[in-house]
Amino acid sequence: MRLVFSIALLFLATFSIQAQTPSVEKSIFSIQTGFLGFWASNESSLSRTFTLKSEIGFQSEISYYSWMGSNSGGTTNVAFIPEINIEPRWYYNLDKRESMSKPTSKNSGNFITVRTAYIPNWGIISNQEGIDRFNQICLIPKWGIRRNFGKYFNFETGAGAGVGYILKKASGYDKNELAFVVDLHLRIGVNF
Repeated sequence: MRLVFSIALLFLATFSIQAQTPSVEKSIFSIQTGFLGFWASNESSLSRTFTLKSEIGFQSEISYYSWMGSNSGGTTNVAFIPEINIEPRWYYNLDKRESMSKPTSKNSGNFITVRTAYIPNWGIISNQEGIDRFNQICLIPKWGIRRNFGKYFNFETGAGAGVGYILKKASGYDKNELAFVVDLHLRIGVNF
């Protein structure tokens, strides 16, 4: 009996039992839509709490123009403008969520990021012809949350403010411009 007990104790000592620490998923592909656009993205793990989200999509812009002296009442323009985003994300509350028995799968947690966006002047889809935009590069620090429900669905919201660099020189202007940019997003999507 002592021999069986000693072998069992030796067997248990060689295998350390550790609690699983929460971490971000290795890779998540998702398609999301929001109030003003739709996007496809991939979020890849860099470490236990850091990811890199790469995204391509279309943000929409709705504008209303009323011409003085016109009997038409005005024109509503709708445009879908392409954008390419890169976001390094830090999910800072995974351990807290785990300790409270809240899910952390599919990167459910709060995050801090710096969104880097390129908004080009090509591929614009609009109800009006000749819609033209300046190329832009935006750098926006943001705070956000990501939650998942069911096996495949996600919800994401975030807010931030930063700077946009409007590349006017490429269109013949004397200089480029800096602009203050506010970024708010509210999206729902599907994970693959």
